[in-house]
Amino acid sequence: MVVLSEKPIKYSRDSSNLLVKYIDNSLVKEHIYNLRYRAYLSVNAISSNKHERFVDEYDLLPNHVLYGLYENDILIGSMRVTCLDKKSTW
Repeated sequence: MVVLSEKPIKYSRDSSNLLVKYIDNSLVKEHIYNLRYRAYLSVNAISSNKHERFVDEYDLLPNHVLYGLYENDILIGSMRVTCLDKKSTW
């Protein structure tokens, strides 16, 4: 697990400009992978790579769900959820 900050992050904005979207579009996923790459790289949590994207094994699992956080229609963050199922191998 990568910890980007040990300090609590205070976020205060007009929530009317924020939108969370379920992501199932490959192009948007690439934008999220690049955003994640830049965030992790900025705190030296990962090494640079020529593709400028960060994808791991969880992104490829069938129980993985990806959301994008938008402010004024600009991607500013993402959240991923991995659902567990005791009957499954994942």
